[in-house]
Formats: sequence, structure tokens, C-alpha cells
Amino acid sequence: MQADFNIRSVGVSVIVLNWNGFDDTRKCVQSLLHQTGVGDVEIILVDNASEPKEQSLIHEAFDAEPKVRVVMNAENLGFGKAHNQVFRQLRSEGKQWVACLNNDAVAEPQWLSAMLRRAEREGCSMVTSKMLYAADDSKLDNVGHFMLNTGEIIPKGFGEDAGQYNEPESTLGPCAGACLYDLQCLEKLGYFDDHFFVGYEDAELGLRAWLAGYECFYEPQAIVRHKVSASLNKVRSVDYLASIQAHIFYTWFKLMPPSVLWSNMPWLVLKYSAVLVIDIVMLRLRFLKVMWKGISTAVKNRGLIQEARSDFYNRVSVVRPHREISSRMVFFLWFDIQRFWKFIVLRKKSNLEA
Repeated sequence: MQADFNIRSVGVSVIVLNWNGFDDTRKCVQSLLHQTGVGDVEIILVDNASEPKEQSLIHEAFDAEPKVRVVMNAENLGFGKAHNQVFRQLRSEGKQWVACLNNDAVAEPQWLSAMLRRAEREGCSMVTSKMLYAADDSKLDNVGHFMLNTGEIIPKGFGEDAGQYNEPESTLGPCAGACLYDLQCLEKLGYFDDHFFVGYEDAELGLRAWLAGYECFYEPQAIVRHKVSASLNKVRSVDYLASIQAHIFYTWFKLMPPSVLWSNMPWLVLKYSAVLVIDIVMLRLRFLKVMWKGISTAVKNRGLIQEARSDFYNRVSVVRPHREISSRMVFFLWFDIQRFWKFIVLRKKSNLEA
């Protein structure tokens, strides 16, 4: 990081992706127009082929706003591709910093400046936010990501008391629902993986960046309030949940060094065998279908995964040694016992079901 880094002179572009959610998007953009303590803030509002009425509302509301650049996609590109087109454009314009904010989130006025200050202090390439439930801001949505040794990348702090996590800390990667990226880092990494349509692309990118030696920090003063399920409710289905499970396997086998894969393979087999048995015994037929489809899709896509793995290792050098990677992963057993008690015994809904 440059010694003369001056937050008030730094320009930041913020991408907001809309798909038939204008009411939420308007509130989101308004919160970005009132950011404090930073230089120029450009809001890039990308519409992913919403209904014509929705597109008209966007033009009426924002075409005359000088800080908003409206991009209308002719088709729904999903989350990753829609962001990638903007990342590449911004990089070609010489921009350094880009923030992402879900359209169903509202940012506190100091959100951008807090993330930029953390990037300056840590010299890091990614910063993740303190995301609170919009309906109950005493509860956390997440404060970044962590990883189980069976491959699953999980939102950290989900559903926990918002009074926690008051200190900055290193995380495995940011939630792209509210974060800051260094565009030079993204360019070197190859941006979001186009394999994903909606869901898990930020988890994969964060892990990819960390393995390559980049750092992500959580900034507790970068606060947003997120409706959590507003976006997922539009796409949630058995097929969607199965695709997320397939993405977990895709990411694990695409990115992890051979020594990490082999040392954790017995635990991977044990866990998913147990999950299938539990779903059968407890007649959780919907979840059984999700898990089976996820596993089947991953097996079917093994050639694609190998191709993605080769591309990754040809493009990027993994600098994290086996011991460091293992130290950053949480052993699955106690975590999954807690999930079993919460979601099966107590029948509470997970973040993908809520």
C-alpha cells in the first residue's frame, strides 16, 4: 500500500446488481449516495434483464443522477458474469478499488471509508463487512467466510449475536454481498469463475485469492443491513440447492493442493455417507434429493473440474503450505453435530431454507 494513501482522495466504484427488485435497489443506491469520508463514489447499477416495467423505473430514477452509471444487460448473466463485465471495464479505465453491495442491502454512511481504511492499514486486497439482518439488526448475517476440512466454505457468524466480532480479523474471504476488492488482484486471479451462475462464486474467489497469497480482512465498522433471503427467494429450489452442493465439490477439487485433498478425503467420504444415511433414516427426502443431485452433478462434471483445476494451477501459484492451509480449516465433526442438533433435532431453518 502506498504511504501517501489518502482515503478522501480515493475513488471507488460500487456495483449494485438488480433483477426485478427495484424497491430494494432504490434504497440501496440511496444509501450509497450518502457515503462519507471518501473521494468520488461511482455507483454502477447493473440490471440483469428485468421486466420492462422494472427497467423503466430504473431509468426514471437514476438516468439523471450523475453518480450513477446504469448498465442494462440484454439477458440475465447471473451474478458472476454480470460483475465480471464491470470489473474488466473498470480495470481498462485504470480504476483500483471496486466494492460490491447486494441490492437488498443498505449501507451505513461510513461503510466505504471503513473498508478503505482497513485496506490501508493491513495492505490487503479484500475487505469484508459486518452484515446484519435488516429485520433484526441484533443478529448477524455474516462477517466473512471460514472453511471446514470437508470442503464447505461457510458464512462466519450467521445468526449469531451482533454484539460479537467487534475487532478486525483475517478471514478466508469476503462475502460479495458487501465487500471491497482490489481490481489488480482480481485481474491476476481471473475474476469470478464463469462456471457459477448465482451462489458460491464469492466463496471460491476468496479461497482462490487466499491460496495465492492475498489477504482478506473483516472490518467491524463497515456495517450494512441485509434482507438476507430477498435475493435467494427468487431462485431457491431443489435444483438451486443441489447446484450449491455441487459448487462446494467443484471448488474443493479445483483449488486444493493434492496433499490437502488426500489427507482429508477419508473425512469427506465419512461425512457425506453419514449425511445420506441420516436423510434416508429420517425421511428427509427433499434433502436427500438435494445431496444426491449435488454429488451426481459433481461426478458428472469431473472432466470440467479437472480442466478448471489445470487452468487455475497454470495461472496462479499456490503459496500457502499444507500446514497453513490445514490450520485455517475447521474440523467438521463438532460443527456438523451442532448443525444436526439445530436443523434436524430442533427443526430450525438454515440460511438456504429461510
